[in-house]
Amino acid sequence: MDAARVEALGNETRLRRRDVVIGIAAGALVLAVVAIFGLRMGATASKGPTALQVGSPAPEFSLPMAGGETLTLADLKGRPTWINFWATWCPPCRTEMPDLQEAYAASPPGRYNLLAIDMGEDAASVQRYLNEVGYTLPVALDETGDVSLRYRVLGLPTHFFIDKDGVIKEIYVGALKPEEIRQRVAALW
Repeated sequence: MDAARVEALGNETRLRRRDVVIGIAAGALVLAVVAIFGLRMGATASKGPTALQVGSPAPEFSLPMAGGETLTLADLKGRPTWINFWATWCPPCRTEMPDLQEAYAASPPGRYNLLAIDMGEDAASVQRYLNEVGYTLPVALDETGDVSLRYRVLGLPTHFFIDKDGVIKEIYVGALKPEEIRQRVAALW
């Protein structure tokens, strides 16, 4: 075997080793992120119900609103409540948001509560987005993600339909179609 061929094989072997090392490092990073997220979920599990599911009480929260005031879940009791977890960077959330705004604007005041909880973004970014698109529905800010963790939100958008007594009646993960929104509002979950 000539020297050029030996050198080429050596370079190829080094590249394969480098790719394996990079793959292992990337895998370790993913595992670390999953472990940290899992530990955080475990740390907050003691603050909320052990199993968040239909029929369980909705976890209490206190969040700042995009307009500056503070809102608690207790403030919403007495009427059916629809909570939508979303973010400005989430394409399905952006697609669904005009339909949520329309449902909010079309419903008689006091029939039900609709609250969009932005997950993990700062107030200025959310307010800038709301101003750009002209939405007026109530938006709360979960900047730390603590409420999203308490509600076990794993994908965006996620919807929680809560009865007037604070009991979860439905959990829906994903963007709702306009007809699905109309059906839920007509039935009030």
